[in-house]
Amino acid sequence: MVYLNAMRHLLNIIKRYPWTSTACGVMILLFFWSFYVEPNLIEVIHCEVTPKRWQPEHDGLRMVVLSDMHLRAGWEDFFRRKRIAARVAEQKPDIIVILGDSVNGRGGIRDNISDDEMTAFLAGFKAPLGVWGIFGNHENAYGLERAEAIYKRAGVHLLERDFARIEYKGRGFWLCGLFTYRVGQGSIVPKFPPDEAVIHLLHQAVLMTDFPTWISLTVSGHSHGGQIVLPVIGTAYQPEGIRPTYPDGYSELGDWHLYLTRGLGGSPFSARFLCWPEISVLTLRADRAVVRQIDPVSGQIVAKSVREGKRI
Repeated sequence: MVYLNAMRHLLNIIKRYPWTSTACGVMILLFFWSFYVEPNLIEVIHCEVTPKRWQPEHDGLRMVVLSDMHLRAGWEDFFRRKRIAARVAEQKPDIIVILGDSVNGRGGIRDNISDDEMTAFLAGFKAPLGVWGIFGNHENAYGLERAEAIYKRAGVHLLERDFARIEYKGRGFWLCGLFTYRVGQGSIVPKFPPDEAVIHLLHQAVLMTDFPTWISLTVSGHSHGGQIVLPVIGTAYQPEGIRPTYPDGYSELGDWHLYLTRGLGGSPFSARFLCWPEISVLTLRADRAVVRQIDPVSGQIVAKSVREGKRI
């Protein structure tokens, strides 16, 4: 009887204030969509990119890019982690790179999964050429030593002010993370063989121009693609006031080649709107004439990558 009376009262309010009631209903739906639906709609983006000096022997190498996962405690994120792991495994990558901000640096214990859970999750990623990672600003706030221990236990090769030569089909290319968040330590710019490609893992794309233009490809995240994007207006909210400096996807910006991913999570809250979480699958091509974005369902070319920073 109590519920019936409450329902009648609610219907009377709706009849008396139809426009206000409609507006409230829309706001409730948008809230539910942004916090509980869209953050779980993981989009797999397939993109062919052409790093400078990429060798013909390496043509077709598949790299999965993960960034800004912001893994949280709670049942809803448990299922999100399961979906991420399943989507990554489906891609059968040759190599996996993690671009930082897998944690919530300011979330404390209540807003982070345990170290053991984090280790088990990251250890689930497998690729023939390994899983490689760098830190983001949230690992810096979370504790670099603690994050480094998790990477080590999970078998993720950390590239912080470090680099590695990867042998593939008889030829080598370089993977590096030249930047560091450690206080008192600057970035490094080592010399690489001039005929071998260098892929730079850099959490914040805005720092890309601090490094040499001979870097073959920079892969970045951090901006979340805007996280909350409104029609016409564009980015309505972005953590720490950092708006996307460069367009999502693959761009050739002057002498720099950049792939910028929207990432998988949100901060300081998990909500996303018109900005689906993204797992990026990069197919690295030696032929500079082939620069295209591919629809993962049909396999058809949907857009050619446009130079000078225009969106794909």
